[in-house]
Amino acid sequence: MGRRKQGLQLSRKKRNTPLILGIVVIVLLIITASIIFLIRSSNQKKERTATYTQTLSMEANLVEVEGYYVGEGKLDGVKHYIFQVEKDGEKSSDIDVSDMYAELIYVEENSDNKDKLGKVIAYERTYSDNKKHFYYEIYVTKDKVTDIGELSLEGGEDTEE
Repeated sequence: MGRRKQGLQLSRKKRNTPLILGIVVIVLLIITASIIFLIRSSNQKKERTATYTQTLSMEANLVEVEGYYVGEGKLDGVKHYIFQVEKDGEKSSDIDVSDMYAELIYVEENSDNKDKLGKVIAYERTYSDNKKHFYYEIYVTKDKVTDIGELSLEGGEDTEE
């Protein structure tokens, strides 16, 4: 009888082994996914806080399109701003930039920035790793920004990121 109990106990262990192995695999997958997420998050934070120098590149007027200066939408979960500028009588095509490289600055009637209302100031930033990007400060009132929803890459237009 002692052998039968031992035999049953061995078979029970064999039955639990796939369950335990499954749990271990799931735990490892969760840990791996968490590590990947943390690495990607820290890389984005590093890029946002990287050391850079910036020089003034351009100051131009925003162009009103359908009653708005700026369209705000999301592409793959990242906020984008789309706008046009005019300088020396020449209008640009659409400028599409992620919020990583642009900032909407809302101007109130009594603010210090009211002389910049309706303007875009572009800076060329050179980062410590010698990468260069334009960074835009967009001065608007809240009523001149419209939500354009989810964006797609259809149409083949270039985007600046």
